[in-house]
Amino acid sequence: IVVAASYQHNGVGGMLWGAVQAQSHKMVWRAKAENPIIDFYKKHSEGVLSFPDSPYHFFYYGLHTTEFPEAITYALGKKPTLK
Repeated sequence: IVVAASYQHNGVGGMLWGAVQAQSHKMVWRAKAENPIIDFYKKHSEGVLSFPDSPYHFFYYGLHTTEFPEAITYALGKKPTLK
């Protein structure tokens, strides 16, 4: 979720995130360690996985541990959406 700078820090991101979570009972996403909203992701996930050979942290909610391998593979297969 990307929020224009003029709308940041007023709850828009949280509202959008709530709408996404209301539609998705399971989710995985990735973010690089230097992502400026990594703390937001930590706050809004059930957990985070990281691996020494990956530039990404993998956040999730609603997943059982048996689903982690497939979820990580899925997330790694996605092209970067922001550059």
